[in-house]
Amino acid sequence: METQKLWGKIKKTVTDGVTVASEKTEEFTKFGKAKLDVLNTRRKITKKHGEMGRIIYTMLKEGKTGNKILQTEEVEKLVDTLKSLDSELEEKEKICETLKKKADENIEEIKSKTKAGFEDLRNKAKEGMNDLRNRAKPVIKKMKEKTEFIKKGHKKDSGSKTVKK
Repeated sequence: METQKLWGKIKKTVTDGVTVASEKTEEFTKFGKAKLDVLNTRRKITKKHGEMGRIIYTMLKEGKTGNKILQTEEVEKLVDTLKSLDSELEEKEKICETLKKKADENIEEIKSKTKAGFEDLRNKAKEGMNDLRNRAKPVIKKMKEKTEFIKKGHKKDSGSKTVKK
């Protein structure tokens, strides 16, 4: 019965550990995806800055200056797009930070509980082994006595009578 309790405890500890690991893996995966979204949005912003630079450079080469450049439809569209992307980036960074905090929370507590759980299992296993040894001692002692009895030339016949050889 003690062995069943020990194995039940081992099973519960391992199952709990796997469940927590699975949940944390999912949280870190969501964080990773959010981080990729942030990086993708930053790439889009960089690309739009490049487009704007090319447009402004082309206009400058054509002799346009100041407000003539800023008031073109192309530049105004790019400015609006960049404002939108900046807002999008800010929102995605907030989401990313929230997911990171959630993924990081309780990590130390989980490590501590896991360590304590395994230490508890190790102690229970030692207790179980000691208990097993203690229960085995009388059986081993009896077996040794019977072996000595047989070595001395005595044996039991089928009727449980001890007879000298």
